[in-house]
Amino acid sequence: MFVAATGYFLFSHYIYRRMDPAETRLFGRFSYAGFNWIYAAILIPSALWLPLTNAMVENPGPVLWALICASLYSVAIGTIFLFFALLGAKPNDRGRTWAIAGALGFGLQTVVLDALIWPAYFPY
Repeated sequence: MFVAATGYFLFSHYIYRRMDPAETRLFGRFSYAGFNWIYAAILIPSALWLPLTNAMVENPGPVLWALICASLYSVAIGTIFLFFALLGAKPNDRGRTWAIAGALGFGLQTVVLDALIWPAYFPY
């Protein structure tokens, strides 16, 4: 989790401090505002995961399990979009390298551990 949190700060610093919103194009097509959608895809389901898990512990059921998995998969998909958006980002400098490294660390937590391993070890 420490690696993921550090990674979050690394890529967020690059996105909000180093990128020029007027010149940024995500995937060669979308404006800088696309980062709002990517962050929403990560932050909103992340905020829902723990309350859903708590509800699942108190009253297990298939609907709650599906909602938990959907929230984890949404965060993973948002993280993948973030990673590829950073790969195509300008400027291509040392800050971008750190941002990509941070996204990889964050992705290790959200894609591999949370979306793939966690549901396998805690099945409904």
